[in-house]
Amino acid sequence: MFSKLSKNERKALSDIYNRLKNKCMAVALNIIKDRALAEDIVHSAFAGLLEHKKTFFALASYKQDAYIVVCVRNKAIDILRSKKNTEILLYDNDDKLMADINVFDVEKHHENKEGYSRLVAMVESLPEIYQTVFELRYMDGFSNEEIAQILGIKKTTVAKQFERARKILQQKIEEGGEHNG
Repeated sequence: MFSKLSKNERKALSDIYNRLKNKCMAVALNIIKDRALAEDIVHSAFAGLLEHKKTFFALASYKQDAYIVVCVRNKAIDILRSKKNTEILLYDNDDKLMADINVFDVEKHHENKEGYSRLVAMVESLPEIYQTVFELRYMDGFSNEEIAQILGIKKTTVAKQFERARKILQQKIEEGGEHNG
């Protein structure tokens, strides 16, 4: 795969990898909690760049950094969801465990799952920059300073964008998720 890259592209990708591998590992580990799997996710995200190399290399460097971090986060979340779905299936198929669950627990779990799904939909409906800042801070645990470095913007801009995202989400929640901020 790497043989399809020019010498300059290989060097650029290698430099980006060396600069971001620790940050990407932190994002993946924060979500997955499994070092080997986190390493696979990081490598997979970088390998995935080859499919979109023309678009990727045309981006400004700070946008390349943000793109990779978001790719790693998304891959980790996808794997986590897949693992949870597998665990749920295993749990649902175990008669002994199912016998220990009462109807209230099932209803409560379903309500929590629906609430989480609505919240995810609200976050995904935010304008792209607010969504990215919100997810990097709230879901990935990066500080404003780290987000500013990843996105190539000022720390005060990150704080303002996070606050705007939070206000939009709060308004959407108060309005039952119907607001299109």
